[in-house]
Amino acid sequence: MLALFLSVGLLAGLGYLRSPSATPEAAIRKYVFLQGLSSVEAFHLRIKRGDYVDPRYGQQFVVEGFRGNGTGMEIHFFYLKKTPVGWRVVSAGTGP
Repeated sequence: MLALFLSVGLLAGLGYLRSPSATPEAAIRKYVFLQGLSSVEAFHLRIKRGDYVDPRYGQQFVVEGFRGNGTGMEIHFFYLKKTPVGWRVVSAGTGP
């Protein structure tokens, strides 16, 4: 019975992590939580909506407080798209 409970909880958690988020900020925090060197980073971000909307990648957001795994450089630019079910990070990088 415990194994069934843990399996259902694990599947529900994985489903949540892969699903779009209700707000752009939640989508960015989820992305950082999954990709970051430390999950604590996700709770200490400063997120600001940018003025630019890219036709391919979506709305730009400028983020402070996240360093990428590969390079250790701060990732400042996130691009998100709104889908019918929520926001999803399409791209993140060090430059616009």
